Amino acid sequence: MKWRDHLILLLGAASPFAAQDASAAPQVRDLEAEGASPAKVARSATFWRDPAQLKRLIQLAQHRSHSSHRSHSSHSSHYSGSGGYRAPRATSPVPRYTPPAPIYTPPAPRTYAPPAAPRTSTPSSIRPFTSSTAAAPSNEISGRAFSQGEIRAIVRRVQTALMVRGYNPDGIDGVLGQNTQTALRRFQTAQHLPVTGYLDVATLDALGITTATPSLGAAPPAAATAPIGADLAAPSPAEVEPVVAPLPEPVWLDQPSAVDLERLRPRGADRRIESSAIVRCRVLDDGTLTDCFALSETPPGRRYGQAAVRAAALYRMQVDGVYVAFVGREIEVPVRWASR
Repeated sequence: MKWRDHLILLLGAASPFAAQDASAAPQVRDLEAEGASPAKVARSATFWRDPAQLKRLIQLAQHRSHSSHRSHSSHSSHYSGSGGYRAPRATSPVPRYTPPAPIYTPPAPRTYAPPAAPRTSTPSSIRPFTSSTAAAPSNEISGRAFSQGEIRAIVRRVQTALMVRGYNPDGIDGVLGQNTQTALRRFQTAQHLPVTGYLDVATLDALGITTATPSLGAAPPAAATAPIGADLAAPSPAEVEPVVAPLPEPVWLDQPSAVDLERLRPRGADRRIESSAIVRCRVLDDGTLTDCFALSETPPGRRYGQAAVRAAALYRMQVDGVYVAFVGREIEVPVRWASR
């Protein structure tokens, strides 16, 4: 009898109908079909009908079942651990990034270029004056030739006068450059003068600039010389008390006109009231004023002090002879606006 048949019989014996005689009939028929003797068939039928034998077969079947499970698990464990065949896993290849090797480029050699020489105006390049007799620019006007220092001082005064009157020369540098000439042309057009961009007598007069003699720069004071035969035992200068001579009244060679002052009058001010201001300035060696500031104004709070400071740029005083004492000193300049 095969094991599979015993298992089928065992499961049938566990049912409520296992005690019936018909349960053993398949086993008896199997034995008869195999040609067993009648005695073996009788013993087999008796064996399967015995309850004790049936219980033993149940225990045996359970033991064989557990053994079979352990065997399967052992086989599977052995199969998994013995390096059996495994399906290959599909893995995508990991790309390997190889950074490019840096390319070293040596820096280009630096070449030293010497700084460009500053532009310097040669004496012959500064020719700001023209006249009706000589249209070409020159350094002469009214029959008098001016040095380069004097020309620069005149051009600075022209630039200052243009700036005060609202024509921007783009700086006060004493050079008659393109911007200064442009401002000059605009001024000459407004004053109905010949538009040349250069300085002539009519343009200087309209700007309030004169070239009177002495014009520019203070002459050094004459050195005092002792008369011949003077007593050698004269007292030393330290023993002589210095005598301070009073300054004379300043003589103005240039000053703002009534039209200039009216142009500089503060906006919104009452023109029916006479107004004034006092400014304090320092005198330069060409007679012009610098470092000006307002001391007082009438009426107060109407910005006449600021207007007087701007008007002070149009003043120029005589600084030769006895007036050389003004150079480097501070003086007070009154500026007045007439009522209208």
